[in-house]
Amino acid sequence: MANSLIEDVMNEGPINNDGGKNSKQPKNKGSKKVIIVLIILLLIIIIAAIVVVLFLSNRASEVNAKQAFFEALTKNNIEQVSSLDLYEEFLTSVVSESSSIETNVNLSYSTEDASINNVELVINSSNDIENSRSYSDMTLNYSDNELFNLELLATGEAFALKSDEIVDSFVGATYSYLIQSGLASIAITDTTEQYDDTYNYSITEDDISYSDDTESEISNIESSNTESLTISDESIQIYTDILNNNLDDSQFTANEVTLNMESGTVDCTEYTLTMSEEQFLDICKQILEAFETDADTVNVFSSVLSLAGYSETELIELVDNMIEQIENAEVDANSNVIIKVYDNNGQTVKLSIEYSGITMEIEYVYGDSESSIKITSVENETGEGVSYKITNKKSDLTQNLDFEISIIENESVNQTVTFATEVIKSGSEYTFNMNIDSQATDASFTIESSSNIQFTDVEVEDLTSENSVLLDDLTEEQQTELLNSISERIQFVLNEKMSELSFIDTNTNTTIVAQGGSTEEDDIALKETAKQDLITAIQNEMTESINNGEEYTLQNLEELQVDGHTVEVEISDNIAIVTVDGYTFNIDSEFNLSE
Repeated sequence: MANSLIEDVMNEGPINNDGGKNSKQPKNKGSKKVIIVLIILLLIIIIAAIVVVLFLSNRASEVNAKQAFFEALTKNNIEQVSSLDLYEEFLTSVVSESSSIETNVNLSYSTEDASINNVELVINSSNDIENSRSYSDMTLNYSDNELFNLELLATGEAFALKSDEIVDSFVGATYSYLIQSGLASIAITDTTEQYDDTYNYSITEDDISYSDDTESEISNIESSNTESLTISDESIQIYTDILNNNLDDSQFTANEVTLNMESGTVDCTEYTLTMSEEQFLDICKQILEAFETDADTVNVFSSVLSLAGYSETELIELVDNMIEQIENAEVDANSNVIIKVYDNNGQTVKLSIEYSGITMEIEYVYGDSESSIKITSVENETGEGVSYKITNKKSDLTQNLDFEISIIENESVNQTVTFATEVIKSGSEYTFNMNIDSQATDASFTIESSSNIQFTDVEVEDLTSENSVLLDDLTEEQQTELLNSISERIQFVLNEKMSELSFIDTNTNTTIVAQGGSTEEDDIALKETAKQDLITAIQNEMTESINNGEEYTLQNLEELQVDGHTVEVEISDNIAIVTVDGYTFNIDSEFNLSE
């Protein structure tokens, strides 16, 4: 039975390649990272609760530096940056309406030595919401040559894959089988200098649920989250009392300054709070201890963090860990914590925190159609750090949400990764663009994706015994045999594809060319260097030709140059004899190299 199943599934037919036509120090660093998270949590509590403003405004008719500091601290553009009206509308439609989606993904990569372009992934998908089924046809192309085609068929209970060059039927499994067999568990091991932990994540049946009323579920999630984001007056008073009982007016100052920001030069009032490291940690500990017993505020944070998969228990564990870090922290009696807030005509444009050799800055840019938040954290001694920027641009029918991460070395940006998304609405149709761009000093990597979504009635076939084979239905022996056959077929197909793309084969050694002379180790090493440099030179020329849509043949080797070597080439109809620094290599018409 095993053989017949596999024979029915496996496709041994011809390959379709028609060109697409048819240690201590580390421990201290870890503690600093936790403290930074602690600072951010502290600020969120102050900002979200508008802690001091409500209390201080009843104490003085004139605004002093202390009151102005906290008033400025509560102002930001988080609401504007997090406003995702068009995205929410788009995503609601995607999960609630049947659709047809056409997606093109283009990839490019370049270094100082080589580059890859013209890699394209084409995906045509149909989402049958009524029957909880989806189908995708995916084709990977390189310079208009089809490399691989794959089909995916998914239902509410199972999913399966098929490639006509590999198998004739869909091969897959039910989700419940993957869970029961343990295939749906992930182990992640972190063995950095700071840590040595293994984290295991396992999906259980409780993590998967199916519902036909997706739109109703989305509505329930949205309403429950917005209604729970309210902190009671009693909670506000708790944190207000902690801050006012620990901070004196003399610790606050105000000055007029001019800021040089990314958005330009800005005249501001600078409000500064200065406190000792010991005082800062003590205030943080009091706030966190109060937080743990404050059910209202815990509920607010839990409702938000639940969207990222964190439970209330995990939140309390995080707070416990922060309190422990504070209690074990070594306090520098000569070190201060300095928090500065910059106000420009009633708008807070910057927040700066200096603590334990680290400076963290948050810049806010306001605008009717474009707003952004940029968070930068840098170690003062080394000049190393990282920055995160979120930009939100929107008009009536278009919205862009961009994320930018920059790695800072010696106070200069060394690498930037940008994740840019765009939603465009046109009638009942949408276009969703997504670009990932990584730029470093020695390499660049870009992925450009564009999807056109049409909401229309579609009907996707079901997975049946006639069109699919599920691992659930096979014995362990049958599964092993099937999967091994598929693996072998994939390797065969890929080898054939690469051969037809004329990638030079460095593993073929059909004949031995007499070299003559010494076979000492130094001579062998020189010969190997000559061979590898020859291969690299040919590969680069091939890549350039393919990128230009040109065919690369043996005749192209006539003008071959290998940097740092002397090259001689003799070409006949079916073979090129290439001599590099006196070492001879044969290359046939299929670009198999022998030596």
